[in-house]
Amino acid sequence: MKNIITLEGYDEITSLFSKLKLEKEHWVREKQIAAQQGDRSENAEYICAKANIRDIDKRLYRINWILNNTRAVNIKDRKKSDKVLFGSTVKLLKDDTEELTVKIVGTHELIYIQKITECLCISNISPLGKRLMRKEVDDDVDINKFNYEILEIK
Repeated sequence: MKNIITLEGYDEITSLFSKLKLEKEHWVREKQIAAQQGDRSENAEYICAKANIRDIDKRLYRINWILNNTRAVNIKDRKKSDKVLFGSTVKLLKDDTEELTVKIVGTHELIYIQKITECLCISNISPLGKRLMRKEVDDDVDINKFNYEILEIK
């Protein structure tokens, strides 16, 4: 079964993939220039470029795996729901004292996207994310000795 990710997150990760490919092209050119300077074993520019290419290749491999093994969910076209669903933004009251707003997104979005929204993002497979799913306004959720009351769902 494929992991899910918001369409917005999928687009951001795809954009990151494209940027990394361009960055790799830059370092490949730098490596070629440095290689023309002679002895590669003591050539700092060559060694640095080679290390950067290796690092970018690892990141590209991982991102490519994510893009091929996730299913993008378009949450904007979804009908408004009274229940917490994937992609929902939920306003919570923690232990009757602290309000916080969370958005439920895919795990890979948390890793690769710096700023999805102004609120705290949590994974749909995190303990709180799992427990919030399908809940409604005024429902309570208990996680690790904390009580969360759902105040609002967007």
